[in-house]
Amino acid sequence: MKTETEAQHEALTVDQELRTLDGMPFLILPDHYKTQTLEHLLPAPRAHKASVSCQRVTSFIEMVKVFQTEATRGFIEQREVSSDMSFARFTAVIDARQPKAPSWQRHRYEFSPSPSKRLMTWVNASNVGMNARNYALFIERHRRDVVTPESSDLLGIIRSIRGKANVEFSEEIDEHTGAGSHAYAESITLHGGKDGDLEIPGSFEIGVPIYENQGDDVGLRVILRPHVEDNGKVLFTHEIDQLDAAVEVFMKQIAMKIFEETGVSFLHATAD
Repeated sequence: MKTETEAQHEALTVDQELRTLDGMPFLILPDHYKTQTLEHLLPAPRAHKASVSCQRVTSFIEMVKVFQTEATRGFIEQREVSSDMSFARFTAVIDARQPKAPSWQRHRYEFSPSPSKRLMTWVNASNVGMNARNYALFIERHRRDVVTPESSDLLGIIRSIRGKANVEFSEEIDEHTGAGSHAYAESITLHGGKDGDLEIPGSFEIGVPIYENQGDDVGLRVILRPHVEDNGKVLFTHEIDQLDAAVEVFMKQIAMKIFEETGVSFLHATAD
């Protein structure tokens, strides 16, 4: 093993001539002659290296327009609707590799549209059983989102719904084989209004933005699923109809908007 004095002597006697490789300055250093780049000492780096996350699609478009080249490629990775992540991730790789031109792909911009708080309020309440009072309170708190029927009409129906569940059970025994067959049927009757003359809608429409900072509301159908318990109380659940399809359509609209303003098309793939 070399002593400290021998290592210092080697550092002084080794060839420390400044060299360049494709315009990049570097030195050959001791300790098995490792090379050390001096790019950080240059006035500017040799190539762009950035990974920027944009909060709005307009900012994403502007950044791509400033830096895009013929090599720029776009990628979109779509995800399931969830409250803790975005619907999709748009990535523009400015220095994407080409068939005959390798690249480090270190210069990129990303835009991940996050689901709006108003939409996720309805999504998180899906399939959560609420009694008439609590569901009416939910509708009242978010009445601005209800498009049709009028929120006041919907509230009146929910508050006045009464239900009854009838259960029929029958059993038949084959006298020759002794085998039995069973039949079970449950019929639910719901009435709304003081006189039971209000029509209970199977669904209603809400208008909410798909993602934050979107601006415009999107109409979504909400399927209403009332359920009568054994004690005659009615529980309400709902489900947003074909939400994934609505999100996919909206993502295509975003991709088209980016393409129209930048000329960059997006492939369904993950940029590595």
